[in-house]
Amino acid sequence: MSRTTRILVLAGSASLLAAGGARAGGWTFTVGAQVGVGPPYEGANRDILEPAPTFDLRPRGSPERFTPPDGGTTIALYSNKYFEVGPVVRFRYQRDPTGELKGFDKVDWAAEPGLYTDIWPTDWLRLRVEGRKGVTGHVGWVGDAGFDLVYNGKRWDASVGPRIGWGDHHYMQTYFGVTPAEAARSPLHAVYDPDGGQRYTGVETAVGYHLSRNWRLIADFGYQRLAGDVARSPVVRATGSPDQYSSSLGFTYSFSVGK
Repeated sequence: MSRTTRILVLAGSASLLAAGGARAGGWTFTVGAQVGVGPPYEGANRDILEPAPTFDLRPRGSPERFTPPDGGTTIALYSNKYFEVGPVVRFRYQRDPTGELKGFDKVDWAAEPGLYTDIWPTDWLRLRVEGRKGVTGHVGWVGDAGFDLVYNGKRWDASVGPRIGWGDHHYMQTYFGVTPAEAARSPLHAVYDPDGGQRYTGVETAVGYHLSRNWRLIADFGYQRLAGDVARSPVVRATGSPDQYSSSLGFTYSFSVGK
């Protein structure tokens, strides 16, 4: 199943949730598409180009504020002026045992459902925390956090802010560990058992342009520097890169259903 298909299935499921919520007060959908460039998995030394749909759902009447498009697929089950919470899901590409990773075990594509919380002390400052659990590809826990300085204008929107991420031992071992069997089969010949902890530090910036009341163009750029046991992994040092860049360009369309 492709990443695009998985997101569309999720969007369809969320539509059923919205149908029930519309009777109670309605929902606002934000759907769109983007073309992104970035590493297929953390630590990769190459980028891929991929078009993908985008989807966001929140209660109708929630404050309309600009947020960067690095927040995954979200459903805001509760939202007010200062607080928003709901489920989130992210995906990671599979890692094939080819090239410099020949001899490693294959890592299947990963889905990471979880929960997110946005806190808005003011209209120009957003704090965000996510916690997710891998259900395919890996079975570990991962977390991401950061804050954004946000500008909401009549025609232009913008945001910029730092990011930081963590992972538990299961996640670290899947993507950055080297088992004895892999060390024997691969050119690395080095067993590595990383501890759980910090994955990266980084920064994200985004710009939005309102084409109309409902349509908006969004562009973003992100940078992550791998840290700790992740950066020291032979997988990164010998076959990957500690510097991870990503960017995307896309559009969104927002509409409301219900009262």
